[in-house]
Amino acid sequence: MKSRLFVILLVLALPGCGGFVRGITDQIRMANASPTPYPSPLPTLSASTDKVVVTGFGAAKAVTFTASQANYTATIGESDTCAPALGTVATITPANAVGPNVTYTVTGVASGTCGITLTTPGNTVVIFASVSGP
Repeated sequence: MKSRLFVILLVLALPGCGGFVRGITDQIRMANASPTPYPSPLPTLSASTDKVVVTGFGAAKAVTFTASQANYTATIGESDTCAPALGTVATITPANAVGPNVTYTVTGVASGTCGITLTTPGNTVVIFASVSGP
């Protein structure tokens, strides 16, 4: 038994054999290491609805919805197809507002449909709007 232990210790002490031992200890160290943390994903832009239905025209019949993006304190962009060349279907206010939470108002002007697009860097949300007369 003593001779086997001596041979193992002798092999480990010989030049060139230490690399083998270091390789094993490096593998053990890597297996026990903490994983590299990955950055958490950025919060996404969301809206309280994906469809707005306005029944009637004017401020008294306006409908609101909210857009939000956690920890976002810059402009949430708004663009829409509600005022085409053939006539305005609805007005959406505000046009651009600072997050993280923005309440938008959709006011019906004429019967029709349109799309409302909200954007922040890397995020886009589209809301369908339908307006019908009184």
